[in-house]
Amino acid sequence: MSDSPASEPTADRTRVVLGGGAHAALGPAPAAALGLDVTAELANHRWSIGLEGRYDLPASASTTDGARARASLAGLQLVPCMRAQGMWACAVVLVANLHASAARAPESSMRQDFLFVGLGARLALHLSLPGDFALRVGVQLLGHPVPVELSRGESRLFKSTAVSATLGPTIVRVF
Repeated sequence: MSDSPASEPTADRTRVVLGGGAHAALGPAPAAALGLDVTAELANHRWSIGLEGRYDLPASASTTDGARARASLAGLQLVPCMRAQGMWACAVVLVANLHASAARAPESSMRQDFLFVGLGARLALHLSLPGDFALRVGVQLLGHPVPVELSRGESRLFKSTAVSATLGPTIVRVF
């Protein structure tokens, strides 16, 4: 696979890259969630450093004790990457707000916002497209040193997982 110069930052020139995409996420919410992301980065042919906005739509599931738990996530990710053989290998640092709620009945609902931090890695396949565009398809795994938990008394209504994953495409444009 060859990269066209128009859709790839050149080795000697750092360029701005902007993009947006979608993803499926497992881990932060009680069920699989769909999400959206936007990215802004500085990049050349071998490296990039990006700042991404991430939003996971609310996802819900029933708990074992009969409650209905729901969570959504909004945050920023710092993503430094190195490129090799058409793939981007990246470190990822996520800092987000996780909004969780749970209810057994409408009158007994509770809501709470949590600081949600993740550290991990991403691999993304980079496919050049015409007109300074490219498609990246990536998989990301994050570890969460402090999973969040929403509890009432002795009853745990929701707990995020210690590891989360996302998978999805992003379209980027090099300027």
